[in-house]
Amino acid sequence: RQTTRPSAQKVQGYNVAYVGNIAFAATSDDIKALFEPFGATLVRLHTDKDTGKPKGYAHVHFKDEESLDTAVTMDGTPLLGRRIRVGFAQKKKNDL
Repeated sequence: RQTTRPSAQKVQGYNVAYVGNIAFAATSDDIKALFEPFGATLVRLHTDKDTGKPKGYAHVHFKDEESLDTAVTMDGTPLLGRRIRVGFAQKKKNDL
């Protein structure tokens, strides 16, 4: 089911997807295996700095905009028993 939260707008030249609702058992390799066919080049699975435990979300970098656009269609795909959320990532204010 879709949530009512609006999805983030794509940032031109920033070929990164936000992937949320990730099962805590999932590894970077699991996520990369899912997105590699779509041109994923890097997976940053975020963890708690103090405990090292996963936070349940990641940023996945893609080789180009077309790859990113295709990857976003994976929204709702099951991964280790949870339906992942996939959308366009937003740059941090200090990113160039």
